[in-house]
Amino acid sequence: MLLASFAFYPNEAKATGTGATATEIVYNDTGQTVSEPGRLESFWLNVSVSGGTYSEPYSILYLKRDEFDRPDVNQFRSNTIKSATLTNDATYWKVKIVYNMLSPGPRIGNPFRISMINGKFANGETATIETRLFTKDGVELANSSKQITAQTYVFGINSNDDGTIRGWSRGGSDTLVQVTDDQTDATHTHLKNGFTDTWYSYAQNGKKHVNDTEVNGYNYGVDRRKKRTVLSLLPGMIWDSSLPDNSDWTYDPVNHTITKDTIANSGAPSYMLKFTIKHDGTQTVNENSYTDVFIPQTNYLVNDDGTVDLSTERKSKVYKSYKYTQKLYLTKRNVFPETNVNGQLKAYASGDLYTNLGDNDGKDKWLINVSQYWGAGNVTGSTTSFRSIKDTPHENVDFQGYGLRVFESMFDAANLAKLSHNKLIGINDDNTEELIAANIPYTAVNNTDEYYKWNTENTITPKHYKSIRLDFNDDITISGYGEYAVGLFVESKLTAPVVAAIQNRINTTNNIYTVYNVGEALSSSGTSLRSQMIRRHYAKNYARIGLLPHSQNVNGNPNVTNVQLGDNVLYHVYTNYESYLNADRTVDNAKLIFLVDPELEFSSALHHTYQAQYRFTLDTTPQRIDDYKG
Repeated sequence: MLLASFAFYPNEAKATGTGATATEIVYNDTGQTVSEPGRLESFWLNVSVSGGTYSEPYSILYLKRDEFDRPDVNQFRSNTIKSATLTNDATYWKVKIVYNMLSPGPRIGNPFRISMINGKFANGETATIETRLFTKDGVELANSSKQITAQTYVFGINSNDDGTIRGWSRGGSDTLVQVTDDQTDATHTHLKNGFTDTWYSYAQNGKKHVNDTEVNGYNYGVDRRKKRTVLSLLPGMIWDSSLPDNSDWTYDPVNHTITKDTIANSGAPSYMLKFTIKHDGTQTVNENSYTDVFIPQTNYLVNDDGTVDLSTERKSKVYKSYKYTQKLYLTKRNVFPETNVNGQLKAYASGDLYTNLGDNDGKDKWLINVSQYWGAGNVTGSTTSFRSIKDTPHENVDFQGYGLRVFESMFDAANLAKLSHNKLIGINDDNTEELIAANIPYTAVNNTDEYYKWNTENTITPKHYKSIRLDFNDDITISGYGEYAVGLFVESKLTAPVVAAIQNRINTTNNIYTVYNVGEALSSSGTSLRSQMIRRHYAKNYARIGLLPHSQNVNGNPNVTNVQLGDNVLYHVYTNYESYLNADRTVDNAKLIFLVDPELEFSSALHHTYQAQYRFTLDTTPQRIDDYKG
């Protein structure tokens, strides 16, 4: 129900016509000829009497309950109205309007607002307002009725009226659909033959666009007739009435369309439908971008005799966008010592970042994570497999530690057992391989703080390898769904010549030097299934401190710039500190030198409370140096 209370400010009473006893109802706007169901419409209740003065006469407004919303008596107000009350019987709402007094003369107009029931009328259908005028004692003086005509609108897809058909999609994962290995063909370039997908259709009440075939949505003016949706399926779409949400659609095999009539809830300004599409294997997809798929949609209102009201036709489209994403998910993260967050040690793992050359005694640590994941959601019954995890640095490093970390909930019992049957292989510059360790037991973890912890489980004598690879004896199948499952933890250190070369580069050129490192998941044949490059950026370490002017005032007045003998001048300066990576530095025995003209006599120094709390301490009885030479 769209009734609401509004202050009504047009003329509260108006005089019209002659002095005959009469009552009538007219629109407030003399040019108005129709009413929009669900919207408050403004009327005048005109009354007049002859042959005497009447104290507290009243009118009764009769509104059929199956045609009009419950009236709000606050919408019946004027200077001549003493009160308005509402009663009802099985058929009518009855609004009793008591006047202060009516005397012979021109008609008195009293404003009121009522609304037809939304969704109760077809366009052009009518409702009747009846009114009767009585004396205080209930003697009827006059009566009249007014027939009002409903103006309703059509159903379609709401958008801007600018000549562009925008269409509609439900949003979220129902619009941007990521399909994986099971839903695509062997080359992952087409939706798999037989792949099924849930679609949604939508239509909203609204006025027809002028420049295209969509609508401007409105909550009022809803037509009572059935709403028809016709969807023109694409050639690569197969209709199967046995699939979920399809049984109450009608399929036309000649035109390859599906149709459904909807009886929307009374006055509902929109509705949404659901259906399932099966694909025949011809719809293309790719891994680099989303592919848009549009289904043309046509909407009509259906007459009571079953024919379509062609004047209500609206055309648009519903759409989805598909993108292929591998089931197998891989991330490689830089790992750093834990940080203190609100009194708790928390793991610190990062993607590409700037850091200091030689931090943490030169130790570089990484974790290559392999899991089954392609976005937030509740995925069950899906699996993915791999055989090996490989770490390949771009610069020469000495490997000196490793670990295997596992979220056990991501694996069934058989694959958990397989995880400990493995070999860690070092690959030399000449591509020969040697065994570093075998049957490495995994460390079970329950959260990311444990997964990305800084401590290395197993250390080895530092040795240079071009890369290292953890081979499992059998394929490892991940059955759980989530961002984290199994991770190879690696500790290494840039070789001394590499460190010297990087340091020389950043010292002499002031440029950033970037070190690359790649993590990979491999198949049993050694094919790369997925990889990620991670970067560390090194730059010249620096720290600078200086003074910047803030303000000055003379004798406490900041607006004075001219000084005289004996004036007190307060200069406010502040420190400005900056460093590489905003690192803190300890400054010992720093000196703040403030040069002034000899005509000024030093009086005192003050230390601002903010500087004292967050920056440094200051000796407020400083040394005075005459003829300072710098």
